Amino acid sequence: MKISVSFNGAASVVMLDIPECVVGRRNPYKQPDLDLSPDDKVSRRHARLWVDGGALWVEDLGSRHGTLVNGIKINYAMQLKPEDFVQVGETLLQIVP
Repeated sequence: MKISVSFNGAASVVMLDIPECVVGRRNPYKQPDLDLSPDDKVSRRHARLWVDGGALWVEDLGSRHGTLVNGIKINYAMQLKPEDFVQVGETLLQIVP
């Protein structure tokens, strides 16, 4: 999965060769698959992205500030479309086809 990451005016593309990705920030116990430090609005285990049946899904993992898809806070697992934006803390994520 290829993910575009934008925070504080800086953007990058990250390639993850795993079917499931925990998004968060540095943690003394277990590192997330996608580390969004230094965004301090991101919880240590904030959200999960995964592929199921060829579709990409996202869910919040009980984060303090929530996870938004296209500006709407989600409280359930949601299937993503290619044009969707996921906001985790102050960081925007978008899946790159």
